[in-house]
Formats: sequence, C-alpha cells, structure tokens
Amino acid sequence: MDSSVVTSVAAQYLNETAGKHAPLKTFSIGVKESPDIHNARIMASHLGTDHEELIVGINEMVDCLEQVIYYLESFDPSLVLSSVSNYLISRYARENYPLIRSKEELHYFRLFSGRFGTGKAIDTVGQWNFL
Repeated sequence: MDSSVVTSVAAQYLNETAGKHAPLKTFSIGVKESPDIHNARIMASHLGTDHEELIVGINEMVDCLEQVIYYLESFDPSLVLSSVSNYLISRYARENYPLIRSKEELHYFRLFSGRFGTGKAIDTVGQWNFL
C-alpha cells in the first residue's frame, strides 16, 4: 500500500507540473503472476503511469545475493530478502533508462521537456553519447 500512495502523489504532482503528456514511469518486480505484480498493474492503470514489469526467477534472485549482502553490509535474512527485489529493479532501471547525471543536465532536461514534451523527442536525446 505504501508504494501506491507514493506513486499516486508523485503522479498527481507530475501531472500538475508537467501536464498529462508526461506520465510517471513506474516499475514492478515479481515472480510470474505474483499478487504484487497484479496489484501494481491495477494501480498503474488507474493512475495512468508508464508502467513496466520485471518478471524474475529464483536463479536471478540467488545470483545477486552476494552483491545485495555486500551493499547492505548485513546478512539479516528479512533485510536481504526485501532488498533483492529493490536491487534487481534498480539495476533494470539503470540499464534501460538514462540517468540525469548533474543539476546542470536536469536544468537542460527541464528546458527541453518544457518546450518539446517528454514523448518521442526525448528518445533522440543522447544518441550520440557513447559513455
């Protein structure tokens, strides 16, 4: 429920500041058709977000345990278990979506999206950047 409330507030704020042409990007992660995936899909539809789902298997979860424990600096089972999903979805978002790397870049992005929106034009930005 917490993520639904946060998403609702964020989507409302984005709609008020950037307009309906800039839907909030949301992600959910789960194993096959878990209840969490299903509920996130319902909320995303209700809020009109640009929603993606990452379906993972047990092998992907086990494969990242060493990294999760390293970054957490803890091996508490409940903490590790809850952090695996966060780690995997964060990695997916980082690999698939460009990050704004500085305040200057954020300013440029706001200028650009204010003038051209956040639709297809955004896809052309950074195509020449080979970082």
